[in-house]
Amino acid sequence: MRRPSDHVTVLSGQDAGTVLYVGSDRKKAMLKAWYEGLTEGPREAIKSVSMDMWPIFIKSL
Repeated sequence: MRRPSDHVTVLSGQDAGTVLYVGSDRKKAMLKAWYEGLTEGPREAIKSVSMDMWPIFIKSL
């Protein structure tokens, strides 16, 4: 029997190692909303992304 599991998403800045955002799940809509909530400057400043290779995250980019 599988036990239910809880997941969160933690977004952090690689250079400073600071937590930028903690999402209450790991769904595409949550990550997409975070990206879309950024203004143009911060969004364009993203130079690289390291992520869990879960398909939902890959599709959100």
